[in-house]
Amino acid sequence: MRLCFAVACLAIVALVAVVTPMCALTPHPQFSHRLASFTTTLEGRSSGQKRNLALAAALIHGQVIEPGQPWSFVGTLGPMTPERGFVKSNAYLDGETRPAYGGGCCQLASTVYNAALLANLEIVARSRHIWPVRSVPEGLDAAINDETLDLRLRNPHPFPVRLRVSASGGRVVVTFAGAKRFPERVTVQRRVLETVAAPELVRTDDALPPGEFKRRRRGRRGVRVVVERTITTPDGAQRRETLSDDFYGPRNGIVAVGER
Repeated sequence: MRLCFAVACLAIVALVAVVTPMCALTPHPQFSHRLASFTTTLEGRSSGQKRNLALAAALIHGQVIEPGQPWSFVGTLGPMTPERGFVKSNAYLDGETRPAYGGGCCQLASTVYNAALLANLEIVARSRHIWPVRSVPEGLDAAINDETLDLRLRNPHPFPVRLRVSASGGRVVVTFAGAKRFPERVTVQRRVLETVAAPELVRTDDALPPGEFKRRRRGRRGVRVVVERTITTPDGAQRRETLSDDFYGPRNGIVAVGER
């Protein structure tokens, strides 16, 4: 089982952090400054996905990454099994949407990923989904599973950073906090380089009256997206890095028609 990966256009969209209240943690001078925060919505999520997200958020909340140290989302989360409280809910599996234990937890990984970008953490490993996801724009998602896909970060700051995580009240919120704010300004931008129209397949269906059409599945366009991060120092010097160059293939639409 594996989670699958999910004309020119020059539109550029900047990623903006959302500052929101977080779960309570014991105050500590090492983590008195908010480095960055990111929020995604739980609107449209099933009860199973919300349960999985709340459980995963509780397991990751409060984690500390020491200076220079790596951090693994999957290693911290642990196995997404029913024995640990996870339930089956929709997830991308082998190119299809099917129920799986921990379904919905990729939204938490994507939220952590976006907060980490804004907190100027190093991205060691990140994978896209085969199809775009609803929680974040294309290019800003992070796919995970128990086996092969992980979100891995590294703390480049000279002080520890701590995660504050919640998944309740209709939203998922991730914040990185540290001993002080870093002086650089971080901007994340995504550029849509190409879009590909989704083909529409017509299939006969004996259950339909002759000549009658019925849409079985809406198509989804394909898109190629580049995501970049720009670091601006107080003296105005800039450093730009390309974080990803992702292509999400089109998904065929399907129309059924009764035979004449």
